[in-house]
Amino acid sequence: MFSEFTNEETKHNLERGVKMDITQGKHFSITDPKGINTVIYQVNETEKEYLKEYPKYTVERLDFTTELRGDATRKTYFVDEPSPER
Repeated sequence: MFSEFTNEETKHNLERGVKMDITQGKHFSITDPKGINTVIYQVNETEKEYLKEYPKYTVERLDFTTELRGDATRKTYFVDEPSPER
């Protein structure tokens, strides 16, 4: 499920001395077992005024961070500009 970054979360991490990049948007995590490599794409719908020049949909690979956990790999994916209706 998606989690929203909050100013309170950022403040808490800074008080604890955690170094982090400040990111606006949403994120979610997936843990891949050994031998599995998940890649997530966001599908974007083109605005009506650009449909004559561009395809109706485009795909964009989401940025992610990787964290090793034993034999598994945890990836946290970031959605920069989540659509409000989804």
